Amino acid sequence: MHRIMQANIDRFNLLLETETDPVKRAMMICVLAEEKQKLKALMQSKAKEI
Repeated sequence: MHRIMQANIDRFNLLLETETDPVKRAMMICVLAEEKQKLKALMQSKAKEI
């Protein structure tokens, strides 16, 4: 699951490098932040299991 989240993060970072539309950029930044938060929460929950 974390690989999918990391792939999404990597993809949005790449898209942000070339996207010029401010509305699309804002949306991507929000989604990127959400994905990073989800990944962080997943990694923290896995760390607690150990």
